[in-house]
Amino acid sequence: MRESEKEKKIFLSYCGSRDQELLTGRKRMTLGDMERFSFLTEFFGLESYGLNLWKEFGDDVEEPLDALIKLLDEWEHENDTWIDDDGRLERWLVEFQKHAPTKEKREKLRKMIDLKYKKRGLPYPTEADFD
Repeated sequence: MRESEKEKKIFLSYCGSRDQELLTGRKRMTLGDMERFSFLTEFFGLESYGLNLWKEFGDDVEEPLDALIKLLDEWEHENDTWIDDDGRLERWLVEFQKHAPTKEKREKLRKMIDLKYKKRGLPYPTEADFD
């Protein structure tokens, strides 16, 4: 089994039902979903699978990605703060952990996230951080 296939199997085992549907093609992938999955696979050290996600679903998000790039290139949107939503990544982590299929998987994700945050000297993110 190739590294990417191993990583895919691992990642899918932690995904909630909505993410499972997206990653198995039962639901259409959006650019926002791809951005979130790219972040999550990188955060959890599954870079090979993260790259293969773009190979598998890149065509699905090509049009909105091109539109976003064009928008970002336009000077009048240069200082838009919505592009740099600082809490977005932490929300993705919390939601991913919250929707893991079992209590054991949720706890394991929590420990992995907590360890990475402790290494950076940061507290574990919680939903209360986003209210």
